[in-house]
Amino acid sequence: LILAVNQKDTDYFKTEYPSVKSIYLPSFHSGDVPRIKEGRGDFILFHGNLSVSENYDAAVWLIKDVFSKLNVDCVIAGLNPPLFLQDLVKEFSNIRLVANPDHEQMRDLIQDAHAHMLYTPQPTGLKLKLINALFNGRFLLCNSAMLSGSGVSPGQSILICDSATEYIKQIGVLMSQQFNKNLMEERAAMLKNFDNLINGERLIQLIFE
Repeated sequence: LILAVNQKDTDYFKTEYPSVKSIYLPSFHSGDVPRIKEGRGDFILFHGNLSVSENYDAAVWLIKDVFSKLNVDCVIAGLNPPLFLQDLVKEFSNIRLVANPDHEQMRDLIQDAHAHMLYTPQPTGLKLKLINALFNGRFLLCNSAMLSGSGVSPGQSILICDSATEYIKQIGVLMSQQFNKNLMEERAAMLKNFDNLINGERLIQLIFE
């Protein structure tokens, strides 16, 4: 039995190993119910392990091509940011770096942000930061690779942006919007695929059937 956390990965294994059963089963995570705040936030957040090249490369791109073009407060938060990233942030008055936040501080940043910038160059796996933002954050701006194979579809609170221009445009629209009960209901419906209890029961059935 092959359990893949991404539908595209599942399709790949089905093709490469047709004699083995391959099933899409999303990652387990710390979320149980949505903990999203209604209303508005006053900053935009990008978060991740900043010692990983995929994440600090994304942060540099966002700083240079998106954040520096905005008249909005932007926060970059994560573990062990490299010195060059710390120096780059200092060049812009609207960008702040939060290095090595503890669990509570990161939770507060995710819940208080108005919008989350989610970007990855690799359409593989399932990003845990995406699940975290889905359960705890207001608006999500994602590139196509971030959602690829995840089972998450764009909606009123989850928008696709595949260029710096699109990120900037959507931020301009979103900053005046409230995260309301209708958006909360839309998000709750999206999260059913990531229910730990349901997926745990599926896992048991798959192993012992």
